[in-house]
Order: sequence, then structure tokens, then C-alpha cells
Amino acid sequence: MERNKQKNIATLIIIIFSFLLYGNTIKNKYSLDDNLVGNYDKDVRQGLNGIPNLLISHYGNSGKLKYGYRPIVKITYAIEYQFFGKNPHVSHLINILLYALLLVVLFNTLLLLFKSYSNSLIFSLLVVLLFASHPLHTEVVASLKNRDALLSFLGGISGLFFIHKFVDKARSKFLIFAILSFLFGYLSKPDTMVFAAIYPVSLFVFTKYSRKKIILIFILFIALLVLVRYIPRQFLTENYRPKQFFENPLYFHRTFLIRIQAAFHTTVFYLKMLFYPQPLLFYYGYNMVPVYGFTVISVLSGVFHLGGFSYAVYIVKRNKILSFGILFYLIAISMFLNFLVPSVGIVAERFTFTALLGFCIVLVWFLFKMFKMPINSNVNLKQFLKTNLFIVFLLIIFVFSIKTIIRNNDWYDDLSLYKSDIKYLNNSAKANEIIATKLLFELLNNSENRKDFKEVEEVEKYFSRAIELDSSYAIPKKRLGYINVILYNKPAKGRAYLLDYSKIVNDTDAETLALIALSYENEKKFSKAISYFYKSFKVDSNQVNVLEKIANFNFNNNKLDSALYLNKRIMQIQPNSPKPYENIAKYYYVLKDTAKINYYIKLRNEKMKNIK
Repeated sequence: MERNKQKNIATLIIIIFSFLLYGNTIKNKYSLDDNLVGNYDKDVRQGLNGIPNLLISHYGNSGKLKYGYRPIVKITYAIEYQFFGKNPHVSHLINILLYALLLVVLFNTLLLLFKSYSNSLIFSLLVVLLFASHPLHTEVVASLKNRDALLSFLGGISGLFFIHKFVDKARSKFLIFAILSFLFGYLSKPDTMVFAAIYPVSLFVFTKYSRKKIILIFILFIALLVLVRYIPRQFLTENYRPKQFFENPLYFHRTFLIRIQAAFHTTVFYLKMLFYPQPLLFYYGYNMVPVYGFTVISVLSGVFHLGGFSYAVYIVKRNKILSFGILFYLIAISMFLNFLVPSVGIVAERFTFTALLGFCIVLVWFLFKMFKMPINSNVNLKQFLKTNLFIVFLLIIFVFSIKTIIRNNDWYDDLSLYKSDIKYLNNSAKANEIIATKLLFELLNNSENRKDFKEVEEVEKYFSRAIELDSSYAIPKKRLGYINVILYNKPAKGRAYLLDYSKIVNDTDAETLALIALSYENEKKFSKAISYFYKSFKVDSNQVNVLEKIANFNFNNNKLDSALYLNKRIMQIQPNSPKPYENIAKYYYVLKDTAKINYYIKLRNEKMKNIK
């Protein structure tokens, strides 16, 4: 009875702690990438009615981009949208609730794993509180897009709980629950796949289950992985997510030796961030973390990790908790070391979300050892509060918690995040492009700021830096083309950027063609301008500005029928716009047809009234 009471108190502490850590995210808005999979997705905006389509569509489904399959997380967005609409504050609250639920499930799972140790309750509680407070988790909890990582871990850790329940109780329903939990996690985000290895390892370490049966469980979950990866391919369209050098050079250079080098460098980054999570950044990518060559530190880190694996295997029966913690970390982080598969962005804080549990188990084990508190001692919560271990642990989670709470404020919206991080991201091509694009759109949406060339110069500086870091990066070249053609009135310089962009993407879009046309028009090279306007029109016949340019050109070249036709096309695209009526009135003014001038002016005025 006393243990149940302490367990309930511990659970309450965990829930309250979750809100203390992340309560200040509720005021936040949408930030980095939230629009890709959340409230701006057309199927999500259909609420419950959109769920059938979410089950048969890609996770990333924007324009040409089509990749991944994570229906569970998108269904949560759809359900949320059905009842609350587009409300970032509700979304952040739901993320906190999911985090609290995840921590409670984790606490109960650890109690089950460590049940043979009399001090398992305090040990498990400390692991969970350390795990909860670590600043590396801010990217997942404070970013709505990363709800998939929350759900993925929830599914994986729930499966671990049910697998051990199945072994304890020998009841098949728990195995079914484990399978469903695993599938739930994987269909939220494939990161759950590491649990296919963690489940049998945990059984080998903590139970007397026969090796033959453990191998069968391993085979079962590997088979599930194969099925859950294969079946969606039967109804999804082909993936399209172009590989970019600035995201990870290893997409293009993947010899065995280079993969070893990249893996060693990646272990250095994660090891450092576990102990000293500073600075926390919204994106890394090329050239923030080295992937080529060996350094003394990278070799030492690689050897340390390989040695850690060997040591964990060696002590597996003598020191179960330490062995499991090391193996858990290494298994979970292995898929993000750029050895087997290149990771988008090379490294990311969210990639540590699962692996961090292994680190927390190991750190708490060392703290117990340091303060000579046996894990088998009978110490209750009240007694623990009087120990030196409690004071040191409190200091650790206090420091981590303050860092977490402060970092949450950076995630308030896109601009607050980018501005807080960019001072550390001078060598990240992608990060420079991201902040430049955001600042450019802010500039264009504010008519006053458009005249402020100091702000335009700041945008130009970030785009130029992105190109300096990666000359094959297309987007900054297109943006610089726009800036020079439209804002600076430097048509030749802008056109050079735009033509370079077209060579890189090898698929010139209508907008780029229209900008090239404008550059020629600004130089009064009208024949070249109109040829590019026509090219733009062929790619997209619904561009009102392009239609108007072609129509006016045709009228000036005595092609009245074509000019009238194109303006009537504008009327179809924008039925409430007065512009095409005004254009036609101008044509007839030149032709001195008073009756038609008055007729179209009257129609123009009626449309103006509708606008008002």
C-alpha cells in the first residue's frame, strides 16, 4: 500500500513537472515547418472527413514534394482541427499533454523493467525527471511538427511495457498490445523501428526468457517492420524528395571510409550535446558538422562508443541496468549516425529523443554509485529528500529545466527562432536561406519596409552567404534574382541569378520565366521580354500579371482581338477584379471609341464598388 501511494505521488510529480517545463509554450504560435503537416494541409483541414484520405497519402505532400507515410500523427492534427480549428495554443497544449502521458508510461515501464530492485521507484523517477528536463527535448515538444516524435516514442515505449507484461503474465493479449503499440509508433514516425532491437535486448537483460523465444520475438518485430514498410508502397504514389548537398553531402559521397568518418564526427556532436546542450539550433546541415576526415576527438569518440558497446555486452549479467542503459543509447542513436543512411541536416536535436533515455539511465546509475546509494536499498521518497544525492540531482535538473524553459521562448514563432539562432549558424547554408526567405516575405508584406534598403541588404547578405557555402543551392539564386529585378532595378544582375537557378533545377517555373521577362522589359528589350512572357504563359496560363503584359504588348502591335481575349481570360480568373475592364477601356480610348470606353468604365466602376 505504501509503495502504491509513493507511486501515485511520483506520477503526480511527473505530470506537474511536465507543465512547469513546457507550460510557457502554450502562448507560442506556429513555427518552423508546422505548416507542412499541420493546419495548412488540405486533408487535415477537412477534419474527421479527411481521415480516409490521410490513410492513403504521403506524410509530406506539398507541391511536387511527396515523401514518407505517417498517418497517425496527421490524424491527430485532423481530429484537433475538427474540434478547435486552426489554434496553435490548443496544439501546444496537446503536445504537453502527450509529453506528460509519455513520461507516465515511461515511468511505469521502468518500474516493470527494474522491478527486481527494491529502490526501483526512486531510480525510475530520477531517470524520468532527468529525461523530461533535458533541453534536447525542446525541439520535439515546442515544435508542433515534431509531434510525430512524441507519438513514435510513446508507441515504442508502450510496446516495451507490454512485451514485459506478456513475458510476466504469459497472456497473448499483451503481445497483441505490444504489436499494436509498435505499429502505432511506427505509423507516427519510423524512428520506432529501433525498438525492434530494444525489445529482445531488454528481455535478454532483465528476464529469464529463453533465447529461442527472444529470437522469435525479434523475428516477429522485424517481420512487422518489413510489412509496414512494404504495404503502403502498394497504394502511395512514388516518393519525391530531392537530395540536396546542403542538407547532407553524404547523399553524394558514400564510400565505406567516409561513412565511418561521418559516424565518428556525429558521435562527437551527440556526446557533447548530452552533457552541454548549447547552443540549441533549429537546423544544422552542411557545413555545421564535419563529415569528412578523422580528427583526434572524432577517433576517440568513435572508439569510446565501440568500446562502450563491448563493455555493455561484457557486463550484461553482472550489471544489468548499466548495460541496458548503454545498449539502449547506442541502439537508438545508431540510425542517426550517418553510417547506414544519411540523416537530413546531418544532425538534429530531435534525433536524440529516444536515445536520451539510455543516457539518463546511465547517468542516474553513476549518481547512485557516486553517492553510495545501492539500488537495492529500501529508501522511500521522504528519506531520499534528505540525501546528498537529492541535492546534486536537484541542481542538475534545475540547470536543465531553466535552459529548457528559456529555449521554449525562442520557439514562439518563425522569426523569433531564426533570429535567436542565426548568430551560431553562419556556416549553415540552409539556415541562412531560411532566415533570408522569412525576412524577404516579411518585407514584401509590409509596404513601408520595402523602401528600407538596409533591410533588403540584410536579406541579400543571408542569401549570398548561403550561395557562398553551397554554390549549387538554387533557392537563394532565385530570391536574389527577384531582389535585383524587382527591388533594386538591376535587371542584368538579377537575370544572371535567375538563369543560373534555371540551370541548377533544370525545370524553369513560370514565376522565374516571368521575372526574366521583366528584367528584359526593364532594359526596354521588348521582343526578348515578350518571348519569356509567352514561355511563362505556357507553363502557367493563370498568371494575371503575365496575361496583362502579353495583352498590352499585343494591343500595341495591332492585335486587338488577342488583347481582348486575354483580358477576358483575366475576368474568368479574377471575376471581381476591375483591372481587365480598365485595360479594355484604355484600348478603346486609343481607338477613340467613346461608346465602348463608357461601357467598360461603367463595368470597371461596378467592380470597384464590390471591392469597397
